[in-house]
Amino acid sequence: NLLNPAAIIVYHSYAGNEEDVDIESALPPEDSYKAKALARIDQLVKEMTLKYNLTTPVLMAASALPLQDDINDFCSNNQVDLVVMGASGNNKKAIGSTAVAVVDTVQGSVLVVPPSAELRPVSSIVFASDLQPMQREVEERLAQFLRAAKATLYVLNVDRKERHFGPDASFELRELHALLGEFAPVFLFTEDADTVEGIERITQEKEASLLITVHKERGWLYRLFHPAVTESLAVHHKTVLLSLYNKSRQ
Repeated sequence: NLLNPAAIIVYHSYAGNEEDVDIESALPPEDSYKAKALARIDQLVKEMTLKYNLTTPVLMAASALPLQDDINDFCSNNQVDLVVMGASGNNKKAIGSTAVAVVDTVQGSVLVVPPSAELRPVSSIVFASDLQPMQREVEERLAQFLRAAKATLYVLNVDRKERHFGPDASFELRELHALLGEFAPVFLFTEDADTVEGIERITQEKEASLLITVHKERGWLYRLFHPAVTESLAVHHKTVLLSLYNKSRQ
């Protein structure tokens, strides 16, 4: 179950971060790296369990493969429904390259949490849509999150060609109305010349604690994370991003 998991897996990729191995270690270097990583994860899990009173089983995994190269196989092999990861890079001023790569390549749902995010109930959600068709699985997953959150929903249309929300609206927009009708959404349109800046502005204006998007390779979602374009939404702002993978992308 996506929102009531049978287990949580704490996964760490130590690729490129291997430390010098104790010369007295009886383990081969690769095994020693993994043992060290698992020991650190184990300490983290103990701290998390104590701090948040976790009752859900927590499993541990470590890999020498880069995260973006291994994440899809790992999720498939372990029946992972949701990937949760932090947003910041090592310098704390830009989105980490690993976060960008994972959001751009993962074939599943990804929840990206900025360092400044507060642990509190979700009261306002912005769903940024470019009106592209969604697979049934994506629609169901979106509805699942919205039903669980029970928050005010703002649907931000980022398709600059479609500004009309009435009965003569495009088929795609009417379909979106039908899909989200039960959540009584407020439909918005951004006039910003830059889509990313428009999303950021609306998200902050509505004090949204969750921004939902449908993943599209190298589209505006990728730019949302790229440090050359913007940092404030995913790093300095408190908005958590939920990216839903659409299998129909080419």
